[in-house]
Amino acid sequence: MGAFLALVVLAALATAVMLIPVALHRRLFGHRIKARLVDDGDRIVKVALALVALLVAGTTAFIVYVVTGAPAGIATALVGLIILVASLVIFPLAVDRRAH
Repeated sequence: MGAFLALVVLAALATAVMLIPVALHRRLFGHRIKARLVDDGDRIVKVALALVALLVAGTTAFIVYVVTGAPAGIATALVGLIILVASLVIFPLAVDRRAH
């Protein structure tokens, strides 16, 4: 039950963090601080992506854990995190290196 509630809170937190750049843009549009908004938005979106990655891995692991047991749930969490880190960190870094 604790894991389920933690995932619900994580989902709410991830959603709130994802909305911060939108609120900043709407509030500060036209203030001639585009570079700062873009930099701050970039950092915030990276945090949001990390939270969503944890949420996806955690939710998948939780469901597998409930359905099949702890070993499969733990394995699913590890594989999920590896895939998400590769997708959200390693792949973008590789693309960025090729672009320069």
